[in-house]
Amino acid sequence: MVDIARSNLALMGLANAEVACGDFLNLPLESNSVDVVISNGAINLSPKQSCVFREIVRVLKPGGRLYLADMIRVEASACASQATAESWANCVAGTLTRECLEKLMEEAGLQAVTFIGTTGYHTSPATVGALFRAIKV
Repeated sequence: MVDIARSNLALMGLANAEVACGDFLNLPLESNSVDVVISNGAINLSPKQSCVFREIVRVLKPGGRLYLADMIRVEASACASQATAESWANCVAGTLTRECLEKLMEEAGLQAVTFIGTTGYHTSPATVGALFRAIKV
Protein backbone atom coordinates (compact mmCIF):
# COMPACT_ATOMS: atom_id res chain seq x y z
CA MET A 1 0.00 0.00 0.00
CA VAL A 2 2.89 2.36 0.71
CA ASP A 3 4.30 1.78 -2.78
CA ILE A 4 0.87 2.34 -4.35
CA ALA A 5 0.35 5.55 -2.36
CA ARG A 6 3.79 6.86 -3.34
CA SER A 7 3.10 5.98 -6.97
CA ASN A 8 -0.20 7.87 -6.82
CA LEU A 9 1.55 10.94 -5.37
CA ALA A 10 4.01 10.85 -8.27
CA LEU A 11 1.22 10.39 -10.83
CA MET A 12 -0.57 13.43 -9.42
CA GLY A 13 2.61 15.48 -9.27
CA LEU A 14 2.24 16.17 -5.56
CA ALA A 15 5.48 17.36 -4.03
CA ASN A 16 4.00 18.61 -0.76
CA ALA A 17 2.81 15.19 0.53
CA GLU A 18 4.71 12.27 1.99
CA VAL A 19 3.83 8.65 2.67
CA ALA A 20 5.49 7.15 5.73
CA CYS A 21 5.30 3.58 6.99
CA GLY A 22 5.64 2.87 10.68
CA ASP A 23 4.12 1.69 13.93
CA PHE A 24 1.34 4.03 14.97
CA LEU A 25 2.49 3.81 18.58
CA ASN A 26 5.86 5.26 17.53
CA LEU A 27 5.46 7.20 14.29
CA PRO A 28 8.68 7.86 12.34
CA LEU A 29 7.94 11.59 12.31
CA GLU A 30 9.18 14.61 14.22
CA SER A 31 6.98 16.21 16.85
CA ASN A 32 4.82 19.09 15.59
CA SER A 33 5.62 18.27 11.95
CA VAL A 34 2.33 17.09 10.37
CA ASP A 35 -0.56 19.18 9.05
CA VAL A 36 -3.13 16.37 8.66
CA VAL A 37 -3.47 12.80 9.92
CA ILE A 38 -5.97 10.60 8.10
CA SER A 39 -6.84 7.26 9.64
CA ASN A 40 -9.21 4.81 8.01
CA GLY A 41 -10.23 1.68 9.89
CA ALA A 42 -7.05 1.14 11.87
CA ILE A 43 -7.22 2.63 15.36
CA ASN A 44 -9.98 0.29 16.54
CA LEU A 45 -7.57 -2.60 15.85
CA SER A 46 -5.09 -1.34 18.45
CA PRO A 47 -5.35 -2.52 22.06
CA LYS A 48 -3.60 0.77 23.00
CA GLN A 49 -5.91 3.34 21.43
CA SER A 50 -5.16 6.06 23.98
CA CYS A 51 -1.45 5.75 23.10
CA VAL A 52 -2.27 6.00 19.38
CA PHE A 53 -4.16 9.25 19.91
CA ARG A 54 -1.33 10.68 22.05
CA GLU A 55 1.11 9.83 19.25
CA ILE A 56 -1.13 11.56 16.71
CA VAL A 57 -1.19 14.66 18.91
CA ARG A 58 2.60 14.51 19.23
CA VAL A 59 3.20 14.62 15.47
CA LEU A 60 0.47 17.14 14.59
CA LYS A 61 1.45 20.79 14.28
CA PRO A 62 -0.59 23.29 16.29
CA GLY A 63 -3.72 23.74 14.20
CA GLY A 64 -3.16 20.30 12.66
CA ARG A 65 -6.19 18.16 11.96
CA LEU A 66 -7.21 14.55 12.42
CA TYR A 67 -9.74 12.96 10.09
CA LEU A 68 -10.84 9.58 11.39
CA ALA A 69 -13.00 6.90 9.80
CA ASP A 70 -13.33 3.86 12.02
CA MET A 71 -15.77 1.36 13.48
CA ILE A 72 -17.73 2.24 16.61
CA ARG A 73 -19.91 0.14 18.84
CA VAL A 74 -23.60 0.85 18.35
CA GLU A 75 -24.84 -0.76 21.52
CA ALA A 76 -24.62 1.18 24.76
CA SER A 77 -22.14 -1.18 26.38
CA ALA A 78 -18.95 -0.66 28.32
CA CYS A 79 -15.97 1.03 26.68
CA ALA A 80 -14.25 -2.29 26.08
CA SER A 81 -15.31 -5.67 24.78
CA GLN A 82 -14.11 -9.24 25.05
CA ALA A 83 -10.92 -9.71 23.09
CA THR A 84 -11.42 -13.07 21.40
CA ALA A 85 -9.77 -13.97 18.09
CA GLU A 86 -13.15 -13.85 16.34
CA SER A 87 -14.06 -10.47 17.81
CA TRP A 88 -10.74 -8.97 16.65
CA ALA A 89 -11.21 -10.47 13.18
CA ASN A 90 -14.59 -8.83 12.64
CA CYS A 91 -13.51 -5.48 14.17
CA VAL A 92 -15.63 -5.83 17.30
CA ALA A 93 -13.00 -6.36 20.02
CA GLY A 94 -11.41 -2.92 19.69
CA THR A 95 -14.51 -0.90 18.97
CA LEU A 96 -15.67 1.70 21.43
CA THR A 97 -18.87 3.65 21.70
CA ARG A 98 -18.91 7.05 20.06
CA GLU A 99 -18.70 8.71 23.47
CA CYS A 100 -15.72 6.63 24.58
CA LEU A 101 -13.83 7.33 21.36
CA GLU A 102 -14.51 11.07 21.66
CA LYS A 103 -13.31 11.00 25.27
CA LEU A 104 -10.04 9.26 24.28
CA MET A 105 -9.37 11.89 21.62
CA GLU A 106 -10.04 14.73 24.06
CA GLU A 107 -7.92 13.14 26.81
CA ALA A 108 -5.04 12.87 24.31
CA GLY A 109 -5.21 16.62 23.75
CA LEU A 110 -7.37 16.95 20.65
CA GLN A 111 -9.98 19.69 20.64
CA ALA A 112 -13.10 20.46 18.65
CA VAL A 113 -13.70 16.71 18.43
CA THR A 114 -16.65 16.39 16.08
CA PHE A 115 -18.73 13.35 15.25
CA ILE A 116 -19.63 13.79 11.59
CA GLY A 117 -21.92 10.78 11.30
CA THR A 118 -22.10 7.10 10.49
CA THR A 119 -21.33 5.55 7.13
CA GLY A 120 -23.79 2.65 7.21
CA TYR A 121 -20.92 0.16 6.88
CA HIS A 122 -21.11 -2.72 9.39
CA THR A 123 -18.56 -5.41 10.25
CA SER A 124 -21.05 -7.00 12.66
CA PRO A 125 -24.50 -6.26 14.10
CA ALA A 126 -22.73 -4.48 16.99
CA THR A 127 -20.64 -2.06 14.89
CA VAL A 128 -21.01 0.73 12.35
CA GLY A 129 -18.52 2.89 10.48
CA ALA A 130 -18.22 6.43 11.82
CA LEU A 131 -16.50 9.65 10.81
CA PHE A 132 -14.81 12.14 13.17
CA ARG A 133 -12.59 15.19 12.93
CA ALA A 134 -10.53 16.98 15.53
CA ILE A 135 -7.90 19.70 15.84
CA LYS A 136 -4.69 20.09 17.80
CA VAL A 137 -4.82 23.63 19.17
